[in-house]
Amino acid sequence: MNIITGTGKMNSGISNKYFILFSLFLFFLINGCVKKNNPEVTTVVPKANVVVTSIDRENLNDTIYLTASSFYNNKTIVIAPISGYLSEVNVSNGLNISKNYKVFEILTKEYNALKSSKDILDSLNIGKRTGKIELQAPSSGQISDMTTLQGQFVQEGSALCTIIDMSSLLFKLYVPLQYKSDIRTGMHCSLIMPDGKIIDGYLKNMLAKTELNSQTEVYFLRPASSTKIPEGVNVKAFIVKQKKSDSQVLPKNAVLSNETLSEYWIMKMINDSTAVKVPVITGIANQNVVEIKEPQFSPEDRIIISGNYGLPDTALVNITVEPDEK
Repeated sequence: MNIITGTGKMNSGISNKYFILFSLFLFFLINGCVKKNNPEVTTVVPKANVVVTSIDRENLNDTIYLTASSFYNNKTIVIAPISGYLSEVNVSNGLNISKNYKVFEILTKEYNALKSSKDILDSLNIGKRTGKIELQAPSSGQISDMTTLQGQFVQEGSALCTIIDMSSLLFKLYVPLQYKSDIRTGMHCSLIMPDGKIIDGYLKNMLAKTELNSQTEVYFLRPASSTKIPEGVNVKAFIVKQKKSDSQVLPKNAVLSNETLSEYWIMKMINDSTAVKVPVITGIANQNVVEIKEPQFSPEDRIIISGNYGLPDTALVNITVEPDEK
């Protein structure tokens, strides 16, 4: 009996062991077969807000913008022929006079000392030969640079005033050396006056020396019509090098470039939310638009004009303004 009892306990321990292993197997089997419901993670891709435009066509001019300053080419300096006192001063700055107008009268010290004898000297016509000189204007024009007063003593050879020929107005046109091959004598030029008025002119001739400070060539520019402007006034000048009609153009903001300005491109919409980089070849440019030589775009193409800076080759964007809404 002892043997039978011992055998029964051993069989019971083996059964418990197999039960535990079976339970673990079922546990792992059930957990492996149950599908876990993990929440999906969604990534929001940011979109740049952009404004788009369409291609346009314009007549363009290849224009050089320069600076010019006014001056009068013909000036006559009135010089005292003798030392003496200015007994008569008949002019002032800004006065317009004609040729042979009496501008000054000078009395020598000796003649001025004989005050009581002036009438006698004049009646004998001695004063005009000895101590009284009348100065007449050698040319017509406007009085300038006058600082002398009546009664003042002046030295022989001193400048009394300047007579400016108002019909001799010219402009000094300052041309950077980079435009040397584009500028020539006789070329048409337009000048924008300080009040906004535009007058025409032409290049007369080139000065023999350059401006040392700015390293520019200087051309004399003559206005085509008479105009009055003070000397030394700086004005804007522009010369049209080339004219093109019906050119394909885009606003300047639509055209991007690299740091060396060797490559240019635009960002074109291929659908309502995607823009791609399109290389372009540019031509004439002015203050507002740039000519696009290649490729050719259709009026339906939408091109980003604002928000395009820094966009990658293919970018997701959000259009805020359409061409028809501008």
